Amino acid sequence: MKHCEICKVDVDTHREICPLCYNKLSEVREKTTPELFELKPRDKIQKSRVIVGKIFLLLSIVAVCSCGFINYITKSSPWSLVVLMGVIYLWVLVAHTIMSRSTPFQKIFLHLASVVLLLLTIKQIFSSNDWFVCYVFPSMSMLVAVVFSFIVMCNKNRKKLVYSFFAIEILLVLASVILLVFKLDSFKLLNQINIFVVSVIVIAYLLFGYKAIKAEFVRKFHI
Repeated sequence: MKHCEICKVDVDTHREICPLCYNKLSEVREKTTPELFELKPRDKIQKSRVIVGKIFLLLSIVAVCSCGFINYITKSSPWSLVVLMGVIYLWVLVAHTIMSRSTPFQKIFLHLASVVLLLLTIKQIFSSNDWFVCYVFPSMSMLVAVVFSFIVMCNKNRKKLVYSFFAIEILLVLASVILLVFKLDSFKLLNQINIFVVSVIVIAYLLFGYKAIKAEFVRKFHI
């Protein structure tokens, strides 16, 4: 087998000249290993991820079962549920937030939902007051809104992030509004501050990123 540098084709011939362009052919070394059995770098990475995932799954099962057994033997409050929720949160963090190719909105939304579920589980087990609704949620909401704003300002691909962050912060505002309207928050002050702070950030998104938000909205909902 020989190769023509001009035509960029392989020619199965013993001649020294290309039959198409009549230029000199160069020798091509044939592969000794079939391509079917060659392991590509991406395949190696995928195989490593599968092995790590199986090890992590085994450790997760052992940890949850051990804590559940100890919890049952000691007859104490069901603290093993917190361990279970923590393990689920780690799975979401690693598999869906870090390694997944999902959109930023899907990653962040599921991440926040997992944190909220974990905190609610802790609240139900160890406390009967409404500390989560009054203090934890509005504080987390304001922190997330501010962090998102810094990410958007510092990221070169901000146009791809604006719509996702805008949608999440709208949901955070609505959550605080619902808590106040249905009188689920006895303290009220932090949720009121949260509504004000996040609303200001939402307005800033509309002022500086309206075109990007509108374009993404049209693309997603075909309006």
